[in-house]
Amino acid sequence: KQPQSRRNRQDTWTTVSILTSLTAPTLATMGKGKGQKVMDFDLATAMTKKENRKLTKMECMVNYHLARVPFWNGKESVAMANAEKTREMIASLKTKVKNRWEEQNGIY
Repeated sequence: KQPQSRRNRQDTWTTVSILTSLTAPTLATMGKGKGQKVMDFDLATAMTKKENRKLTKMECMVNYHLARVPFWNGKESVAMANAEKTREMIASLKTKVKNRWEEQNGIY
């Protein structure tokens, strides 16, 4: 059997740990947001069916053009120019979708 003083000390520490766990701040109450959910941009859900179809086709076309780039002087080739043009179109489509999502959700 444990001495009386040791048992009281364990009970005290258990009580203290329970109280601190109940009153300790959690991630939901800490920081600048104070538990508010921040809206995240998800490209796949923000796009329409038509935009999604266009995007997948353009991504495939980048690979199509890159496969036709010659080994010598490939950077100046027509195929590389077409691939870069398609990449720019992809980037513009993504920014268009993001801007529309920000307008719909009131984020400026």
